[in-house]
Amino acid sequence: MTSLPRLRRRALLAGSAAALAAGWLPSGAAARRLTGTAYAIPRNRYSLSRDFFIPKLNFVTLIPMDVVRFEEAAFSSLLPDGMVRIEQTGLYRVLTCLDWKAQEGTDIDLRMFTIRRKTASDTGGPLGSDERLAAYDASGSDSPVTARYSGSWAPPSVPARGYVYTDVTVATPGQHVEVGDVAQAALAAAAPDRIGTDAALALQVRAQVIARDTVRVVLHNTRAKGAIQVPEGALKVMAQSTTAYRGDSEDAWNVLGTPLTELFAGERLYVAAKNMGVTNDYVQASTTTTFLQLEKFG
Repeated sequence: MTSLPRLRRRALLAGSAAALAAGWLPSGAAARRLTGTAYAIPRNRYSLSRDFFIPKLNFVTLIPMDVVRFEEAAFSSLLPDGMVRIEQTGLYRVLTCLDWKAQEGTDIDLRMFTIRRKTASDTGGPLGSDERLAAYDASGSDSPVTARYSGSWAPPSVPARGYVYTDVTVATPGQHVEVGDVAQAALAAAAPDRIGTDAALALQVRAQVIARDTVRVVLHNTRAKGAIQVPEGALKVMAQSTTAYRGDSEDAWNVLGTPLTELFAGERLYVAAKNMGVTNDYVQASTTTTFLQLEKFG
């Protein structure tokens, strides 16, 4: 398929979004159409000049934008308190992205943030009663280390009520699994079509981490009266670390956007965030990964 020039593709996407919006907007708003501009959808973006620390745990706070990254049109303006005021009534999409810092003791499932709106008649500061245009609970957990092994095994005959085993080395670059972590194994040849239904039901395949990056795979003949012979076949092993603590999360870029929304002149928008369980969490300053952006569709 022949690719379209970037500006043309963007204009087509804008037209599609407006067409979808027209189906549910009131008749007055539905009658508005995109006007042709150089970029089809003008955008204004505001950001942070320095890292912002959340004052304390379980505390909702305004993320005070203080940098005009760019303003392609005069439909909004940045205020000294970190909010953004709407200067022109119209149809908007609002986006925000927060660049959370990776640090010990701050797992991303504890972070929440919202895009909020204050009415033109409300002259006060940020309040919990302000309308939430969009909200996000950044769900997740400290990710386990996962290490794998893939090879072939021709196990010896498994005696009645007995077992046989093999030790394999699992690997993942720069990380390790330890004794007490979990493991599982699959032996392709220990299937009913290879050894029969009765033997397959009697045979258990178990795996256990017995040393750093070492997993023991055990075949246990639990109930067959005689020995079970398993032919050579593919052996696959996976081990994972167990995470019994919160923390050591990586950098998180969390993006949140609203549907197409009619905003009115004089209204103010802002981003509010909180961390539910730890102190000293903070958002990193960046004009590309921490921002509040408005896109005007009509």
